[in-house]
Amino acid sequence: LKTIVLTVSSLAAVSATAYAQNATPNQVGMAMMRLNSSLLDQAKAQTFGSGSLWASLRKDFRINEVNTELVRRHENKFAANSAYFDRTISRSKPYMYHIANEVKKRNMPAEIALLPFIESAFVTKAKSHVGASGLWQFMPATGRHFGLEKTPLYDGRHDVYAATD
Repeated sequence: LKTIVLTVSSLAAVSATAYAQNATPNQVGMAMMRLNSSLLDQAKAQTFGSGSLWASLRKDFRINEVNTELVRRHENKFAANSAYFDRTISRSKPYMYHIANEVKKRNMPAEIALLPFIESAFVTKAKSHVGASGLWQFMPATGRHFGLEKTPLYDGRHDVYAATD
């Protein structure tokens, strides 16, 4: 019940902020971040360390925003299309623990674990019009460079574990 109340109140806050005539981009962005946090914390099926995988990732964010205006625009797009965001989060669930663990093991910024959200929306067989493929959108030559085998029956770029490693 507590989770439902948190989610509904966050949705109301985002809706009110996102559609208010006088909301600043920063207010919309902050509301979106609060909503994302509440939704991601509900994914407690997979834990990381002593708490939520998502909370652990957030604590290790290290990359500064380069273009704040562009980031806010993308946040607004995700806020306006929450169904897409929810589908992508659902697709990430089978892989996020492994990806976050590999990122942590390599002492990389936690934001790297979220790169497949942008690259492929966590679609393991995603293909771009220029030939990139898989969760991480490796080009064929880059995949070969990193030892990802490609045969008529197997493409290592589509193997989440091999491509992540």
